[in-house]
Amino acid sequence: MDFNENSKFYSDLLKAKANAYATGWSFLPFVKEVYLCNSVTIGNARKNSDIDLLIVTQRHSMFLARLVWMFYFWIALQRPLFGFKPNQVCPSVWLDGDLELIETFALDYDPYLDLWKDSLCLLLKKPSKKTSIIVRLLNKLIGSLMLFKIKKSKPDHHCIIANWKVLKFHHKDVRLRFKNCFWVDNR
Repeated sequence: MDFNENSKFYSDLLKAKANAYATGWSFLPFVKEVYLCNSVTIGNARKNSDIDLLIVTQRHSMFLARLVWMFYFWIALQRPLFGFKPNQVCPSVWLDGDLELIETFALDYDPYLDLWKDSLCLLLKKPSKKTSIIVRLLNKLIGSLMLFKIKKSKPDHHCIIANWKVLKFHHKDVRLRFKNCFWVDNR
């Protein structure tokens, strides 16, 4: 097998695994949509790739949804407690209520983000529900604690976006490198 055949093989394998998990995810609360993203969707997965997800939650429930989902991921052994393990689930982008929030972290010219958005693969879609006042209050409490912890532990980390509408966790943000390779400012 050459590299391209290996990449396709691992991408197909991880996509099938994510689709199998989606059945279990459909029972978890506070989530509207789950998308597969990154190397698996563009057919570039490797033997040690993980299953990257973008999760769109019900409005005003993102932090509570993340807490419930992370607990489920650990119990179901879909995510390691410590460190990185290949082929594990990595819910790296969380959006509160709307997929269009992706635009809030776009660069001025962001060809990588456009490619990334076009490669998203829908795994799960549930109808929207109105968020109760209790869920909103719990979400506010959990969100305040999480945002404080993130700001305290990684105040200048450029690969993390954490606010009330978006949580984006990546080890490397390749968008600037990609932009610099393909963008020439001719103003």
